[in-house]
Amino acid sequence: MLGNSYLSRIFAEDELRQQIVELNNKQINTPLISVTQCDIDLTHNEDKIQVGARLILKNNTTEIINRYIFTLNPGLDVQSVKSGQNELKFTRDIHLLTVEPANSLSTQSLDSLTIKYGGVIDERICYLDVDETTKAERKKSGMLTIDKRFAFVSPAYVLLTPESYWYPVAGVGYSSDFPGLHAQQFVQFNLNVTTEKDLFAIAQGKAIEQTNGSFSFRSEFPIPQLSLAIGKYEKRE
Repeated sequence: MLGNSYLSRIFAEDELRQQIVELNNKQINTPLISVTQCDIDLTHNEDKIQVGARLILKNNTTEIINRYIFTLNPGLDVQSVKSGQNELKFTRDIHLLTVEPANSLSTQSLDSLTIKYGGVIDERICYLDVDETTKAERKKSGMLTIDKRFAFVSPAYVLLTPESYWYPVAGVGYSSDFPGLHAQQFVQFNLNVTTEKDLFAIAQGKAIEQTNGSFSFRSEFPIPQLSLAIGKYEKRE
């Protein structure tokens, strides 16, 4: 029974990853909005996160953009998308978040929106560009087989890597039809983290505030991606 359960989980993971890549293939030619700034407010609560992400967007294409497509971890539920105080229509399709702006965005024009979401991290979306044979390799420890992990959200430890799509990323990510087409964007990140008072947060950028479970980081220049670690670390100077 345990063997059947393990195999069923592996097959379910492979099927979901295939569905994600197929969706990416269908949307890969959609005009890509650029994220120039991403302000993230993240609250860590036990094994879940609650996030508000304010994005400043720019149309760097030669086309008018009528909808914004983002990739966001499928384990995170989107609660609202707003432009100012106005609610915007949006749809989710596994990992894809499609937002309908109030007005079409012309070339070189700017827009902004705030996305509120929360939940758990689904690791099955990580490293879609890695073939299944390689991904299925397991770390061995004596007679035990230990699965590789790509993200953690637990009461005492958090590790969020860019590959887990814990914040909205413009576009669809990896496409098997055009594996080299998706280019990274350089974004100005501002990150505020709230966690337990005995935990310490670490992220890229300059630490602005680090007191009693509250942490703020500011990237000093645009960077292509952002990671976050939370744990019982000690700061030594």
